[in-house]
Amino acid sequence: MSPRVPVRIGDTYMQAVHLMLRASRLPVGEWQDLLDSKVHGPVRDFSDPDGRFELTDLMRLGEALTHVAPAGIELGVAMGLTYHDTDFGLPGQIARTAANLGDALDAFVHYQSLITRCYRGTPSIHRGHGPAMRLYSIAPYNRYNCFVVDSALIGWMRQIEWLTGRQDALLAVDIEYEHCAYREAMENCFGVPVHFGQAQNQLLLHPAALSWPVVTSQPQLHAQLCRLGDQLLQAQAVGETLTGRLQQWLGPRLQGQSPTLEAAADAMGMAAWTLRRRLQLENSSYQNLLDDLRRDLATGHIRETTLSFGEVAFMLGFSSPGAFQRAFKRWTGETPGDYRRRIMTQRNQQIAQISMASSQRSSRASA
Repeated sequence: MSPRVPVRIGDTYMQAVHLMLRASRLPVGEWQDLLDSKVHGPVRDFSDPDGRFELTDLMRLGEALTHVAPAGIELGVAMGLTYHDTDFGLPGQIARTAANLGDALDAFVHYQSLITRCYRGTPSIHRGHGPAMRLYSIAPYNRYNCFVVDSALIGWMRQIEWLTGRQDALLAVDIEYEHCAYREAMENCFGVPVHFGQAQNQLLLHPAALSWPVVTSQPQLHAQLCRLGDQLLQAQAVGETLTGRLQQWLGPRLQGQSPTLEAAADAMGMAAWTLRRRLQLENSSYQNLLDDLRRDLATGHIRETTLSFGEVAFMLGFSSPGAFQRAFKRWTGETPGDYRRRIMTQRNQQIAQISMASSQRSSRASA
């Protein structure tokens, strides 16, 4: 029997990696060494239009940059301010030709998977009297992923300004993570109140903003670009396994609950027995997939937060802390406590090695 289909957090296009490295202000000559130390497998050419980069590698690379690059912990702010409109790929170009901001953001979200896919969720537009553009939760937060929220929200703000030609669309910003050592830089960047420790990552918009015209609207080109986007989405769907589709659906629904097989089958548009059979053909099962995703969330919470094991067990829908600890030992071969201590030790050693290598290269350059 072939090995089970592995769980992947998601992927992004190579331009996102290039943007991160540019924004970090790390000398170009040091890029490859850092990529070699942080990326599993070869790094594809940045100019490859079909090149994809694993999100786990992107976050690992980002964390390293926050320690050794000039941008430091403000990496996400620097990334957001580095964006050009072309850095949003085809979804950004489709948005630029839409009739109004609401249509533009809808298109941007609809075609988002062409540049970035994450099983934790997709961006969304909240309509009504208080419209908002929302980024899904990627908790738990620390240096490993806070920069993702910062860069996305700042990049979206800049995109809205480019689309409308106005700078008064943004009323406030909500951010999930609680602690920010560069709060002033964030507030200066957005120019509106920034609230931390909130229920959503979102840009709160002017009540009428979604109806504002897009200054670069071009209906004929918009229709042509949408047709191209639809073709690429269809090709992407054809190449995606049922396991991958189910991962995308399950990811945002695993906080504090375990969706049933019947609910998953209904979401996939098939009977429960059909879902079981098709997953079996992909050398997987619903329970294995559920376990793998819960394992991913569990290791993330243990690795990146100081949450107690009881709190993690509750968040992932386990009946007791003991049941969670037994499952964690089965998944990883370690207790949660041993895993957390080992990861912290490895992280400290890697940071020391990267810092030493960077210092040595600087010394050679100045000699």
